[in-house]
This record gives sequence, structure tokens and C-alpha cells, in this order.
Amino acid sequence: MYEIFRKKDIGFLKKARGNNKLERTLDLLDLLFIGLGAVIGTGIFVLIGVNAALVSGPAISISFAISGITCVFVALAYTEVAAALPSSGGSYTYTYVALGELAAWIVGLSVIFQFVFCSSTVASGWSGYMAGLLSQCGIILPAAFVNTPFEGGIVDLPAFLVCASLTFVVCKGTNESSILNIILVIIKLGAIFLFVILGSGYFDIKNWGSNLEEFMPYGFQGVTLAAGALFLSYTGFDVVANAAEESKNPERDVTIALIGSILISMVLYVVVAMVLVGISNYTDLNNKEPLAYALKMNGSPLGGTFIAIGCLFGMTAVVLVQIYGLSRVMMAMSRDRLLPKFLSKIHPKYRTPYLSTISVGIVMSLVSGFVPMKVMGDLSSLGTLVVLVFITISAVRLRKLYPELKRPFKCPALWFIAPLALLLCGYLILSLLSSVGKIFACYIITGIALYFFYSHNKDLG
Repeated sequence: MYEIFRKKDIGFLKKARGNNKLERTLDLLDLLFIGLGAVIGTGIFVLIGVNAALVSGPAISISFAISGITCVFVALAYTEVAAALPSSGGSYTYTYVALGELAAWIVGLSVIFQFVFCSSTVASGWSGYMAGLLSQCGIILPAAFVNTPFEGGIVDLPAFLVCASLTFVVCKGTNESSILNIILVIIKLGAIFLFVILGSGYFDIKNWGSNLEEFMPYGFQGVTLAAGALFLSYTGFDVVANAAEESKNPERDVTIALIGSILISMVLYVVVAMVLVGISNYTDLNNKEPLAYALKMNGSPLGGTFIAIGCLFGMTAVVLVQIYGLSRVMMAMSRDRLLPKFLSKIHPKYRTPYLSTISVGIVMSLVSGFVPMKVMGDLSSLGTLVVLVFITISAVRLRKLYPELKRPFKCPALWFIAPLALLLCGYLILSLLSSVGKIFACYIITGIALYFFYSHNKDLG
């Protein structure tokens, strides 16, 4: 049973990096765009409407700000660890070094949970925007093939197909994926700026409400509940850390890209949320294409079409990067023999962990095709928050275990930042437990049982 407390030695981690067979092709710009590609997605393009309509009201911008501030505090601790221990395993590997094998296993399970449901949520949003664009061209997709069985359909086919297609791209190569991601992120940012510019012309502050009660129709509890659900909007910044072994200068570039992607994303989220609920009544936003819908309802169908196209490209980038990130985590867990060895096999030509990538793609395709979006979003947010709690604790623990460890970035006032981050994460976790807590608990319990049945007696070497 001692294995559950076994920690990965930093020397072993450095040796693994020295034997790295992955190709180092990513510079700072690549990493920053990977962060933006992963973060800016379904939160701003899809979930913003659902949560404004049903949970927070016009105060949706405050929900984004609360989630963003929480993420910034956590990211300060996360960045210290990521810069000191650059590894494709990301949060899983950091926890292994700081807290031991069982804690790392739980984090690995949570990361898989987080990435699968986040990407699938994005794919579901992608499906909504695609269906909307096709309908404008006179092509109406049968409802049975754009809705999951829980929503009265058979399968969300566009969501299924986009995950499957992007899996092939990630298998093809890291450099190719990075170039495609940069192009998609540029288009995505262009769509966001276009929405803000066009939307400003229709802005009416009366849509915010004339008093605090109308601004927060569901109360502050609704605002915090939306903040918990919208934490998914910041899911993915840790993909930057997972790219460390393919980065040219991970100690410097990972730090800048992590913090930069979160801050840029938070500013964009808050601005877009303020404009969206200023040009449309919040009760009308419960649909899969809220930005395009709001412009169309204000007499700008062409603008709505351009936004929809930009959103499609933007969400494609998110799915692409999430598949990339999760395949690297599973590769790291496989190298540690906690998952089957074949998942860490590198393709002889493309130099990518192709079997773990294919496995990720299959699971994401199935989840996106058959699970409803709202459930996927809440589950992803909960998984993310659990991971970040472990990472924050790991940052504190590593200060004690390895005070001499070289830290290219050192979190300022960690003994204040870490407890504050834990309190904020804990508060948001509590807001989500009532809706998806039982599902997550069953998943973790099953995963722990699998650990004791299969993984706990494997050697690291």
C-alpha cells in the first residue's frame, strides 16, 4: 500500500525530459496562441447565453469576472510549478512530485474528465452554429441528427464529426496543429472584435435593468452559480504546460503564455458579456448561438452570419487544442505505467503520441454526440476546479519539499495567494455539487477502484 504515497523524483522527471522523443518546435507565440485557442471558446460563444438567460441575468459579466479572478490567483501558483517542472503531464505530473501517486491518479482522472467534457461542450456549440449557418442557406438538418438522445434526437452528428476530424489533424503532427491553431485563433479574435464593434451600435443600457434587482434577477447566488458553471470558459490554460516538452524555451515561455492567455481572455469575456446583454434581453439568449442570434434580432443578419463563421473557427481551435492537451496527459500517465503502455507509443513518422490521441478522439466524439451540452459544461467546470485545488496545494508543498528548486517564476505572497485561491475554488465547487456532484463522485470512486485493481503496483521505471 505504500505505493499510494510514492512521489515521483525530480531527477527521474529530468531524465524523462532528457529522453524526450517529442520534437521541440513551439516558441512563445505558439504557446500563447495555444492558450488562447484552448481558453476562448464555448464559454464566450455558447454558455454565455444559457447562463445569462437561466442563472445570472444581465450580471453575467460579473460571473465572468469572478471566475477569471479565481483563475488568476490559481494560475499564479500553477505557473510557479509549471515553470519549475516543465512536463507533458502538466498538473498530473506536478501532483505526482508534490503529493504522491494516489493524488496524482485522482488529478489525472479529473483532467481526463475536464478535457473530455470541455471539448465535447465546445463541439456541441460548434454544432449549433453550423446548423444555424446551414439553415440560412436553406439546408435544414433533421432535428434527430443535431440533438442528443436526452434532447429528443438520435445523435448530435456535427459535434461527433468535428471531434473525429480534428483527431486526425492532431495525430498528423504538433507543428501542423500549431499552425492551424494560430490561423483559427486569429479568426476567432476577429469575430469577437467584430461583435463588439457591431453590437455597440445597438447597445441599450435599459437591457441591463433599471435597478439591482433587475440586473441580478436571480440574486447574487445566481451570479456565483453562473461563475461556477462558466469556470469552464477558462478551462484549457493548462494545455500550455502540457506543451512544455515540445517548447523551445519552456522555463520562460510557459510562464508568459499561461498568465497572458488568462488575462487576455478575461478582458474579452467581460467586454463581450456587457455588450451581449446590452443589445438583447437576457431571457432571449437561451440558445446555442447567442452572439449571432443577438445581432440577427437587431436587424443585422449579415453581421450575425460573419460572427457565426468566426465562432465556428474559434470553437474548432478549442477542440483541436483540447485533444492535443489530453493526449499528452494520457501519454505521461502511460509512461508512469498507471495507464496501458501503448498509450505512450510515439508514431515513427509524425513524432506524436498517436494511440493516446486516437483514444481521446474516440471518447470525445462519443460524448459530444450523445450527452447534452449543459451537463457537459457543469461537469467540465467541476473537474477543472478539483484539479486546480490539487495544483495549488502542490505549489505550497513543493516550496517545503524542494526549497532549492530553480523557479523561473515565483508566485508572489504564495502563503496568501494559495489559501485565497483554495477558498474561491471551494466556493465555486460547492455551487456545482447540487447539479453534477453525484456524477463526478461516481466517476472518481470508480477510478480509485481501477487504481487499486490495475495501477497501484506498477513500477515507475
